[in-house]
Amino acid sequence: MLVSTDVFALNDSSGDFCKNYDWVKIEEMVEPYLDEASFTTLVMQGLSSEYNTSVAAYQAMHSQLPNETYKILSRIVELNCP
Repeated sequence: MLVSTDVFALNDSSGDFCKNYDWVKIEEMVEPYLDEASFTTLVMQGLSSEYNTSVAAYQAMHSQLPNETYKILSRIVELNCP
């Protein structure tokens, strides 16, 4: 679930921003908006990408998400968060 502090995190420096997110955080943010097949694909992608956060964000961006969530995922991809 997206909380207001996530929106404020968009203004953090790249290192600080990436520290706020990991694979599990991405899953929690997008799970309510994904159908079962899309969520399963996201989980399976984690195994093959060694749980790289930017890969999770990129994978999840292909779903319909709230604008705030999409902005956070876009920033994660842009910064190539590990």
